[in-house]
Order: sequence, then structure tokens, then C-alpha cells
Amino acid sequence: MKRGLKPSEIDPCLYLKKGLAVLTYVDDCILVSTSQESIDDLIKSLEKGKEKFLLTDEGDIDKFLGIELKHNKDGSFEMTQPHLTDRIIKLLGLERDDNKWKSSANSRATPSEQIILHRDSEGAERNATWNYRTAVGMLTYLQ
Repeated sequence: MKRGLKPSEIDPCLYLKKGLAVLTYVDDCILVSTSQESIDDLIKSLEKGKEKFLLTDEGDIDKFLGIELKHNKDGSFEMTQPHLTDRIIKLLGLERDDNKWKSSANSRATPSEQIILHRDSEGAERNATWNYRTAVGMLTYLQ
């Protein structure tokens, strides 16, 4: 049964069709469409097609691969990664305690001022216990 989905040129896990997007990751997928009918038709096609996929509809999505989604009343949504952000903040020693910063992490003007992570707000050397490669690797996953 032809489904009309074409792989995206941007991401090999993303399949597109007019009004429908399917994002896959191992055995999970997200279906997004401008119409519920398109989603229902695709699900029926996957269940009743020659592949006979066993599917579980878990309803509206609120988390996927560590990304949290918040649905707004106007139909838009926000994506956040609070757990990864918290891990990075802790790794770099930038966490807060009782609404007071424990390090040189203070609010900054935009565009951002230069922040030197190996020095505190007074310019004294900090005892850096974090791994630069780990921190950069984690930052690349922030969306």
C-alpha cells in the first residue's frame, strides 16, 4: 500500500507528505498533521498493510527523546530541554542556591558578554572540575 511519504533531505528519520510529517527514532515515532484524518489513515495503513505493524497510540505528546513539548491554546507549542539544561548547569558549576548564584553566572546583556568559565566574577581562578569535551558535547544537543 503506497503511503506517499518521502524521506526528508535534512533528516533521514523524517518523512513528509503534504500536510503530514512522520518523525521516527528506533521504535518510536511522532505523527504531526494538519488533519486528524491524515493521521488516522496512516495508522490504519501501517496496521493493515503487509507489514502489519503493532502500534500503540499514546495520545498527545509531551516528551520525546528528552525534549519536553508544551501545547499552547493558540495551537502552537514550545520545546524545552530542562533535564539536559540542568545537567549542563551543574556540570559547569553554574547552579543557584536560594536564588543566589554560586558562581560567576549572573545575568548578562544581549548580545551576550564574554564569560570566562575558568574564572569567578572577581577574576580569580576557579577549580574547574568539568570536562570541556563533555560540556561541548552536551551543548550540541541543546535545541
